[in-house]
Amino acid sequence: MTMLTNDTFTTLSNSVSYAATKDLVAYCQTLGLAEHPIVSAIDAHKHQKNIAQVRIDEADLIALWQLLASSHIQGIGLRLGQKIAPESKGLLASWISQAPTLEDALSIFREHIQLMNPSECWSLSTQKDQVSLRFNLDPSRGYPSIAIERSMSAMLAWARALSGKAFPLLNACFSFPEPPYRALFEDIFGQHLQFNCSANQLVFSNALLTAPILSGNQFLCDVMEERAIEMTRQLAQAQPVVEKAKLLIKQAIKEGSPLSVGELSDALAVSRQTLYRRLKEHDTDFKTLLDETRKDQAVRMLEKGSKIQLISLSLGYKDSSSFYKAFHRWFGCTPAVYLSQRLKDNPEPYPD
Repeated sequence: MTMLTNDTFTTLSNSVSYAATKDLVAYCQTLGLAEHPIVSAIDAHKHQKNIAQVRIDEADLIALWQLLASSHIQGIGLRLGQKIAPESKGLLASWISQAPTLEDALSIFREHIQLMNPSECWSLSTQKDQVSLRFNLDPSRGYPSIAIERSMSAMLAWARALSGKAFPLLNACFSFPEPPYRALFEDIFGQHLQFNCSANQLVFSNALLTAPILSGNQFLCDVMEERAIEMTRQLAQAQPVVEKAKLLIKQAIKEGSPLSVGELSDALAVSRQTLYRRLKEHDTDFKTLLDETRKDQAVRMLEKGSKIQLISLSLGYKDSSSFYKAFHRWFGCTPAVYLSQRLKDNPEPYPD
């Protein structure tokens, strides 16, 4: 069991927020499983100071989910997702609760989901007046389908609680087969359900994104953002050099000031030669990492409707022509053709 405090951190890629486990532990206790080793070990952290910053090994969370799945109680994930306990908020949940609008809250949540669970990925795309919010839970990690149920149920519960609106769905899709308790899904997500889909997805009206957050407070939002950024920075300190490099390159591009290899080596406090050697050990290099990050960010900005000139500038290209050449190398077509085809086929968007 790994626990993170202000002084001790493990890699971001294998730890989750303690807050993500609290409702699962409580449910296990109601099932008479309080003495189970994994349950008691996680529950032992509840008296830690700075509980919002406590983290545990993701393997322990997965073991907890597998324990619950073995009980074969129908709808566990759905029911857990509908329970929102203010006293159990982690850092990320506390932050989104202070956002101005639902759109802001979703943006914060999607971009900083690693603070809760790095194996979760939420992506959003807009087509005409509809929004598609897609969810992916790393299939290689061994999570049971009830974990997907909980995350999607919780997303809807939070949207309704934060906005105070009914938040009706136009459609809800799930990647797993239809379970025998479809009625429970209908109670939460409505009548328009699909199973065995290529993606987990919630579809709703674009107008709902403008709903103000009832508890929104800009001052507190800024305070929570500072804490979250510091938390992310400390977590990243223990990450492998490739992960650190990717994070820094992505952050710099988002801020509109792409890094040079020299600036990256300075930020990592290593020489260029050391950075080159460490990246080579992972079969990559600075040029490849920069190109991959530019590619991902280009797609995200394009799907959000950003102008080509702005995308080119943000990604660090000297002009739009250079960006067009890079885009054609990545996808074999122009940005306009790519976007038209994506909207036509409606594939899963790149994760944020």
